Amino acid sequence: FLLVPAAHAAVDAATCLGCHGSAGMNTVDEKKYEKSVHGSFPCVQCHVNPPGDQHKGMGGGAPDKAVKEFAAAIAPKGLKDSLAAAACVGCHPDKVEEYKGSIHGKNVIAKKSADGPVCTSCHGVPHYIEKRPSAASKVYLFNIVETCGKCHEEKHLTEKYGFSKLVMERYLESFHGRKLKLGHTGAPSCASCHGSHAIVSAKDPKSPVGSVE
Repeated sequence: FLLVPAAHAAVDAATCLGCHGSAGMNTVDEKKYEKSVHGSFPCVQCHVNPPGDQHKGMGGGAPDKAVKEFAAAIAPKGLKDSLAAAACVGCHPDKVEEYKGSIHGKNVIAKKSADGPVCTSCHGVPHYIEKRPSAASKVYLFNIVETCGKCHEEKHLTEKYGFSKLVMERYLESFHGRKLKLGHTGAPSCASCHGSHAIVSAKDPKSPVGSVE
């Protein structure tokens, strides 16, 4: 049977994990969640209006204008809960603004393409995001090449956008890549040269690598 919290019950992460910490119910690993940067947040801070009668009275209120607008902007990604995915703007408005003007953001927002990444594409599942100095972070120095490579060496994307099919292999065989593999924390990775949230096309004069592409 399903335990349904009383309407207007105090909603904290423990309440939600009473169900969602159980196998087979959109499971969230409680220990990993607690270690994440979001581990102290109430779930409804991002999951503002969880669907279903079992969540009646448990919402965090109406999403604000910025969240609704960002959710609509990234709708082409076809995410399961675009409002939750857009909740990043509530705490990170500056990074979201940078993203909107980036080549990644324009691909999703202006071109209405599902190909471009959103926050979670690079940072991972919000329940488990750890600070960048953590080796568990997908944007940790020694993980960022693999994170970028998931898209930049994906067959249909390399064919569609003309990416080099060997860009990650060539990087890893370069002086920079070899230094990274040896564990040198000063070695530049993809984001060191290309940028991150505000990344633009290498053909754009504003690109840090524009003159070398």
